[in-house]
Amino acid sequence: MIKFKYRENKNDNDCWNDALSYASGKTYEEIRETFKPLINLNGSLSHGYINTYLIVLNYKELNLENYTINDVMIYFNHYNCEIVIQLEEHVIYAHKNTIYEYVEPINRVEYLNQKVLKIYLRTKT
Repeated sequence: MIKFKYRENKNDNDCWNDALSYASGKTYEEIRETFKPLINLNGSLSHGYINTYLIVLNYKELNLENYTINDVMIYFNHYNCEIVIQLEEHVIYAHKNTIYEYVEPINRVEYLNQKVLKIYLRTKT
């Protein structure tokens, strides 16, 4: 069963900040400071910067445009794998059958059926 862990919105459009924080093991504040000059006016971060950072962290990029979040959690969510899921305008971190984002129970089926653009996968050591 897929679990959801609450994440606090500290800034507008900061999903990337949390995902990169979990993916790197750095604090939210450290990630924010690292990318401060690159943050868009609306608080988002361009996919290219996210992509490059995850590749540097040894994540492997997989284009999975026909997959849903649920598919990714079924096929790629193994105990020792970390996953960063990229949607059209959202970024999510998942590990050990947990999505690090809180979604109300009533909205979870719809949430899990969202289409994925790509994932970044890394075996946790």
